[in-house]
Amino acid sequence: MFRSTALPALSVLLLSLGACVPSAQVTPARPIDVPAGDAALIANATSAAPEAIARTATVIASDSKGQMRTVRKGSGEFTCFPDDPTTPGNAPMCFDQAGLAWAQAWMSNQSPAPNLPIGIAYMLQSSWTQSNADPHAATVPGTPGVQTGPALMILNTRGMLQGHPREPTNPGQPFVMWPGTPYEHLMVPVAASARLTDVHPIGSTKQQENRMPQQILQVNLKFSIPRADLAAAWLDVAQPIADLPGLRWKVWLMNEAENEAGGIYLFESKAAAESYMAGPIVAALKSSPAISNITAKLFDVMGDHSAITRGPLNQALS
Repeated sequence: MFRSTALPALSVLLLSLGACVPSAQVTPARPIDVPAGDAALIANATSAAPEAIARTATVIASDSKGQMRTVRKGSGEFTCFPDDPTTPGNAPMCFDQAGLAWAQAWMSNQSPAPNLPIGIAYMLQSSWTQSNADPHAATVPGTPGVQTGPALMILNTRGMLQGHPREPTNPGQPFVMWPGTPYEHLMVPVAASARLTDVHPIGSTKQQENRMPQQILQVNLKFSIPRADLAAAWLDVAQPIADLPGLRWKVWLMNEAENEAGGIYLFESKAAAESYMAGPIVAALKSSPAISNITAKLFDVMGDHSAITRGPLNQALS
């Protein structure tokens, strides 16, 4: 959920949007030219939601004077907000219209309207609250609070959540946040499908403090046997590679005309990539008489830039 320290800025924002009117519609608009300084804000805000939603979402953020502005007018139902840079962690948010109405009520310390439809909010980077019992608990520095991680919030569900745990005793299972209050809702952890790109506005303190440890490994080689034979042999090793500790994904490459092949790997860390290079799979590759001219290069991942260009960081390729 949200951080208490973000309440003032977000409450102004939601009031300016008129979020208390659940029937409000987002005016469709053609894509606009985005100033270079806004690209990172858009990337951070929209990283909160699945790509299909993020593409058409409106993005709202505050300027240097604390005034709210529309960074990008979208044609979709969702509105996304970048992370508050004054708080720890990275928690951008994307609400549908009913979710905005719920947030408006929470910020105003009022009960959500009883006729609100079920709302949805995405926080696919992370989510945190000081207390699972008190919706308006003040942030206490140095205390862990409730850390859910990437999550989907099902809102406007008061009185509908019987049978779900009332405490986050298992961080991987859905639970009721703020049970028994007007703001109770279902938190659904979604770490396995989250867009964990650690996207912060470029140059921000958070961006500097949270540089991505992932490493890209690029391997090229020459082969001297028919492509079909090489492809068949590599099928046997595909699953062992998929099971490598620290491997996010691998893309297999083939240039039959040049008798050249290779792969692009995303590893969680340099240590994981180096362990693979020093392991038995690569050793067997090097000893094969059909393989020659092996080259391997490691690269740091530029996470913020890659998120803007939709790089599939920290998620499986489908």
